[in-house]
Order: sequence, then structure tokens, then C-alpha cells
Amino acid sequence: MAGGNLDESQTAFNTAFSKIRAAIERAIAHLKAWRMLSEEGGRFRPPIEKFEETLQAITALMFFSTYE
Repeated sequence: MAGGNLDESQTAFNTAFSKIRAAIERAIAHLKAWRMLSEEGGRFRPPIEKFEETLQAITALMFFSTYE
């Protein structure tokens, strides 16, 4: 129930989840701050064999940041 009191296990879960989410949000903010990944900078040139892996990592972080 929204606005109700939580028991200890629910509070512990929420705390752990918040810590993970905060870490991911900080990582995404850090990636966005890199000019080489921005449209303006556009200097990110990974080796072609690493491109798919890099793109998947960035996409996963972006998806996680917008998932509610």
C-alpha cells in the first residue's frame, strides 16, 4: 500500500536497491560527461571488434536509467 509503513526486510531491500540505482545513475552521468561520447565531440573510436560490446554496455546503462 502506498504511503504505508514498511517492515525491516522491505526497508533493507529499498536501501540496497537505491544504492545500486544511484551507482548506475552516477555511471551514466559520468559517461554523458565524456565529450568523446557526445554528439558534439564524437571522437570515440573503439576497435571495431569491441564496438558491439561497448554499444551493448552503453545501451544497457541507458535502459536501466530510464526503467521505472
